[in-house]
Amino acid sequence: QEMRDFMIRSADCVHVHSIAAADFATSDLDIPHEKVIVVQHPSYERVYGACLDPLATKQSRKARFMLFGRIRPYKGLDLMRDVFADKHVARATQHLTIAGLADDDVQSELQNGFPLLKGKCTLRFEHVPDKDLAKLFSQTDFVLMPYAHSLTSGVAPLAMSFGKPVIAANLPGIREAVPPENMEMLYDDPADLRQMILKAAALKDETYLRMREAAFDWSVEHSPQRQSARLLNELIDRKLILVKDKANL
Repeated sequence: QEMRDFMIRSADCVHVHSIAAADFATSDLDIPHEKVIVVQHPSYERVYGACLDPLATKQSRKARFMLFGRIRPYKGLDLMRDVFADKHVARATQHLTIAGLADDDVQSELQNGFPLLKGKCTLRFEHVPDKDLAKLFSQTDFVLMPYAHSLTSGVAPLAMSFGKPVIAANLPGIREAVPPENMEMLYDDPADLRQMILKAAALKDETYLRMREAAFDWSVEHSPQRQSARLLNELIDRKLILVKDKANL
C-alpha cells in the first residue's frame, strides 16, 4: 500500500487502456481522476507479419476456435471443458487450439479435458514464437475469450490484427476492444458460450466476412503509431510535454 501511495503521489499521469480500467483506478486504487489518461491498447498491425489468409467471399471454415495467451483458470478453462463436452458443440467444431504458457497443474487438467474432440484439438503449452503467430492465427476462425474478468487484454487487439473476430464474455474491458460488428459474438451469461460456438459455426459467409473486415479496420485505426500519437497528444494537452509547435509533430 505504501508503494502504491508513493507511485500515485509521484506520477503526473496514469495511462490505462480502457474506461473500465480508469473506473477501477479511481474507485479502487484512489488515483485522482485528473491523473488518469485513457488510450486504448494498440493493435499489432504488421508487427508479426501480414495475415496469411486474406478475405474471401466464400468461407469453407468458420468453426476453428483458439484460446491464446497465458493459460490461466480465470480465462474460462472450466467453462470451455463443459461447453466442448456438449456433443452438438463437438460435432460443429472443426478444430480447437489452446496455445500459450501454462502451469503444470493447468496442463494436467487440460490434457484430457476435451474427449469429444479426439483428433480435433491441439494443445500447445509454450510461448509461441513471434514468427509463428501469423500462421497460427491463419488456422483459426474465432479467438475465444471466455474470461471471468478483464480490464484490458492484448489478445483482442492481436486477434483484430489478423482479422479474426472474438467470442468473448461481454466485459467492459473486452467490449471496448472490438468493433461494433463483433458485438453480437459477446455473451452476458457464461451458459451462452455454447450457443455462441454453434452460432459461429453456422454464420453466413457474408456475416463472417463483415466481421473480418471490421476487425482489419479496427486494427488499422488502432495501430501502434496512431495510439502512440494519441497518447502523446494527451500528454501535450495536459502540458506534461512541452512543444513549440504541436501541428508539426
